[in-house]
Amino acid sequence: MENLIPSRMERDVAMPRAIRATLLLVLSQCAGCSHEEAANPNAVDLEPKSSAGYANQLENDARAGDERPDINTETRAAGQQSLEPPNSIYLATETRFIEHGGLSRVRADEVLESRERFSRALDEMSSDAARSMEAQDQAAHYRSALTQAVGADGAVASFSCGLSMCMGTVQTRKEVDNEQWTLRFLEADSTRVFGHMSAMEQVGNLHESRFIFSTDPNLPGIVVPIND
Repeated sequence: MENLIPSRMERDVAMPRAIRATLLLVLSQCAGCSHEEAANPNAVDLEPKSSAGYANQLENDARAGDERPDINTETRAAGQQSLEPPNSIYLATETRFIEHGGLSRVRADEVLESRERFSRALDEMSSDAARSMEAQDQAAHYRSALTQAVGADGAVASFSCGLSMCMGTVQTRKEVDNEQWTLRFLEADSTRVFGHMSAMEQVGNLHESRFIFSTDPNLPGIVVPIND
């Protein structure tokens, strides 16, 4: 509409009748603009405001701006959330043996029955534990108790712990020695052992015991298939 209104210089110039008629027609149509704008809530108010009214308008605009969501903040929050690694209370190797709030007997048996698979799983546990001081501290504590339980009847050949379970091997000269140190270890006051599982095998002149157990009261037992 602004480009249809003549400038101050043009008002002093005589205009042809056709142009004046067109201008009068435009102005007569604008005479009803105020009614249309009142009916249209989206119409722009071009009427001048007093200083008090203008201040109130600025205050309302500022309040409306405060209520608008900060898109950049929401975008940054979404991006940060997507970059955060998922939290876990177990090491990666531990999750292989844990299900339904306990240690899986089926998964434990898969490694206990094979020296090669057990050695591979224990190496993976040690690799995971190397990045966790808590797992290393737990391994040191339980290994000390295990060594004391074994005593002079054998030797701790390998041992490693995660955050909620441990696994290892002990070799003795007699089969009965494995049974005795196991009993002493399970009854020790300095450690908590849950869901203990083991397998024994004669290796040369020695008797080897491979074992897995939980150190976490939240994993208090052994999960077995229903058909067993």
